[in-house]
Amino acid sequence: MKHSILSQTPQSLKLRFQLSPEESRLPGGDTLSAAERQQQVMQNALDRYLQTEPQEYARPPQLKLLSESSLGLSFACEMEFYPEVKLPENLHLKLDVPVLAAPEQKEIQQALQGLQIRYGEQLLADRPAQWGDVVLIDTLATCLGQYLPGSARSQLLIVLDPAEKEDPFLAGLIGLSAGQKTEINKPLSADYPHAAWRGKPARYQVYLHQVRALRIPPAEVLPSLLNESNLESLLAVIFEELKVSKTTAWRNQIRETLSETLVAQSELSLPNGWVEGELAGRWKSEDETPLLKLKELPQSAEILKKGLLNLKMLPHLQNEASQALKTRLVLRAVAEREGITLEQPELEQLFQALNPERPVKEIVAQLKQGPELGVLLGVWLSGKVMNHLVSRAEIRSGGEVIQTGQA
Repeated sequence: MKHSILSQTPQSLKLRFQLSPEESRLPGGDTLSAAERQQQVMQNALDRYLQTEPQEYARPPQLKLLSESSLGLSFACEMEFYPEVKLPENLHLKLDVPVLAAPEQKEIQQALQGLQIRYGEQLLADRPAQWGDVVLIDTLATCLGQYLPGSARSQLLIVLDPAEKEDPFLAGLIGLSAGQKTEINKPLSADYPHAAWRGKPARYQVYLHQVRALRIPPAEVLPSLLNESNLESLLAVIFEELKVSKTTAWRNQIRETLSETLVAQSELSLPNGWVEGELAGRWKSEDETPLLKLKELPQSAEILKKGLLNLKMLPHLQNEASQALKTRLVLRAVAEREGITLEQPELEQLFQALNPERPVKEIVAQLKQGPELGVLLGVWLSGKVMNHLVSRAEIRSGGEVIQTGQA
């Protein structure tokens, strides 16, 4: 097998491979199509090359057939490498974070109502929706004519809570019957995930599938359904669960603040095309599949045609994608510098947690068939790195130092 360098930069390498007729053969490949056989031959050749010339690439190599004849097979391979990351000398970061809030009485009551709804009886109702019902809807949203990423939802259950009559979205569903469509205007919340759209007017398209009358059991019945001795005991459990939830959210805030601080103090440049690739990946996983299910909302077809192109042009989405990529690269660089790895016992526990009923070897074998394995390993390693950095950080909250951090 011969190979030559077509082009090379610090972040990429493009090679040309020339295989002999013997090397171009694939034992047992008679059952494959020509394209499948060629792809397997190219992959086998690349695997042999990587055994002698190991490369740590950032993305799966791109293989392109150049020619195939009686003289053999020729193909090009392009590999992208991780860009250089210059970390700050001192990883003992100082952070200011919000005060951890205790659960409020209103939140406890909302959680209790949620349990009543969960254990309530839902009956199909052949009438327009009214307060107290549950409705099943499809929806998507736009803001100033632009599709809102992540807003496409199908078969979404909504409770028309009478206590929320001031909510424009819920109020807009009142009087709607199964099979009907409507449009609802509602400003986006102050904590909307995409900061550039916070407080801006959103327009929701809605298709209503079902109206369900909801029979809610009295709160006094819930303890027996949940193996609690009385309502007071159940409320105590709810309080503790809310504490755990709030603590988790607070810790996530710390991690987010830490990552933003660390990225701001690091130096790196993203290779061309990485931000577009990140946006395309998000579109496919978060928007394309849900939009395909919204058959009853005509605008979904138009969004599918132009949505990704439009999203790529929005500076604030480009910045969000860039920040996410830089965070992953910076955490990877920290792992290298600090010698942080995932040990075999850790990996076995993490894999087993994915499906306690299956052997770890089967889980890994299935994940290897797609890109999921690499993604999971990256997420797990980033989590371990983040825990390491948090443990070393000096954290202030409410004007007081609540953690001095490890040196």
